[in-house]
Amino acid sequence: MLRVALVGDSHLTDSSSRPVTKLGPRLRSAGFDVVNLARGGLDTRQALLDSPPSDVDWIVYCFGTNDAAPWKRVPACEYERNYETLLASGAGTSQLVLGPPPVVDHPGGRNNGLVRQYSDIAARAARGHGADFVALIDHLSQSDLAEDGVHLNDVGYQAVTELVTAALRPAK
Repeated sequence: MLRVALVGDSHLTDSSSRPVTKLGPRLRSAGFDVVNLARGGLDTRQALLDSPPSDVDWIVYCFGTNDAAPWKRVPACEYERNYETLLASGAGTSQLVLGPPPVVDHPGGRNNGLVRQYSDIAARAARGHGADFVALIDHLSQSDLAEDGVHLNDVGYQAVTELVTAALRPAK
């Protein structure tokens, strides 16, 4: 049984105030041993304060939605440095980086142009550390979003689960 750590924002937490089955419970149902270290509102800056997961086969990261939020707006260069540091701290463990999912564009708020920029940065950091990468913005659409235009609905989580389970494989 593969042991997987989920590290990231609310997209990776186990629970929601909405009626949705999130990634962790879906992975557990598929036979994975899941350690969930994700927290709602978490960005890469705050994630650096946490200890890296240990004794796991895979670390799955998902950051960018909060980093791009107007009230946080972690600068792109800092976001990249932060991701590089997070991935370096997980060296020796298989790693999967999920680029942030799409959002409903909101004037003065989050928008897909900025989400795409953060996704591209996450991809570059993943490549630099030999991590696998999935651009959620390329695999999900607005129909996969909850009514708030930021979080995923059940259909979105099903798609993410399929993408993640396809990427996770036993360590070599």
